[in-house]
Amino acid sequence: MSDREMRVRERAHQLWEQEGRPDGRESDHWERASREIDVEDSTLVAKKAPRARKAAPATASNGGLKPGRKKRSPK
Repeated sequence: MSDREMRVRERAHQLWEQEGRPDGRESDHWERASREIDVEDSTLVAKKAPRARKAAPATASNGGLKPGRKKRSPK
């Protein structure tokens, strides 16, 4: 059994217990649990994805230049 399937099984069981252990709702609980696990997984992937770094704003301390830019020498 895969890790995902085990997580879905556990979540479906929790849902079943939360609803008072009703008979005949296995597929409903399984589908809901599967969707919830998919959302969790996609959220984790999004959080782990590297974010683009923003350039530091130009300030008086760096002569009004953005990082990585050099002042041109006068001709």
